[in-house]
Amino acid sequence: MTIYTLGPEASYSYFATKKLFPDSHIHCCPTISDVFEQVNKNKNNLGVVPLENMIEGTVRETFDLLLENKLHIYDITQSQINHCLAAQNKDFSIITSHQQALAQCRKYLQKNYRKINLEDTKSTSLAAQLALENSKYAAITSKEAAEYYGLRILDENISDYPNNKTKFALISHKPNSKTHLNSLAALIPNNPDQPGLLIKMLFPFQENGVNLTKIESRPNKQNLNEYIFYIEFEGDARQARARKIFTYLEKDLQICKVKILGGQCTKLS
Repeated sequence: MTIYTLGPEASYSYFATKKLFPDSHIHCCPTISDVFEQVNKNKNNLGVVPLENMIEGTVRETFDLLLENKLHIYDITQSQINHCLAAQNKDFSIITSHQQALAQCRKYLQKNYRKINLEDTKSTSLAAQLALENSKYAAITSKEAAEYYGLRILDENISDYPNNKTKFALISHKPNSKTHLNSLAALIPNNPDQPGLLIKMLFPFQENGVNLTKIESRPNKQNLNEYIFYIEFEGDARQARARKIFTYLEKDLQICKVKILGGQCTKLS
């Protein structure tokens, strides 16, 4: 078994992976897309990718890749996110980080570094690496990454909201046989241009007593103003109630296709 995650080493994804697999060797990839590519290459490979942040919401690239690939969310874990500002010294002219981290610290940056240029990178640990290589950069990264790359921590706990957390998805070729506490699915409309489509898709969940915990639309990348709907609901997608709903939507109403992406098996703290 080979495990891949978003790197370089000391990224938040890296530490989430270490929490899941403390004794395993982890291969770091430069992008989320590369993690999916590596997992796709071998049925025994696993990947850990960021799924959703409590401040900035879903990681869009991950959701798009889950739809495009035949991989499953095997389980979900979460990690505390404590951003810090780190650099070689205070004489920097650019602050860099992953776009999600920059957005999670938006108020802090506007208040303290309004005139400093911002530059996004593929991960928070890559930002720390850039700051190590070039003194004009400061990085928004984790304290662990700053220490790993030998940077000076200029400020800590700079997220705009306290108790910042991110969910990470463990992706696999095989679905988890354990009962899912929550499940994630994509509803792909057959004919998006019809009145009341969303109500028609959601009504069977209410009728069958299935609680929706999340709904989000994403462009389908085929035509403008056409969308795919991602839903998260309580329970296992393989249970009778959920199968009844999906059969009704796909075969009886014929209004959408349903793709089960996987779900959360362990209870998050």
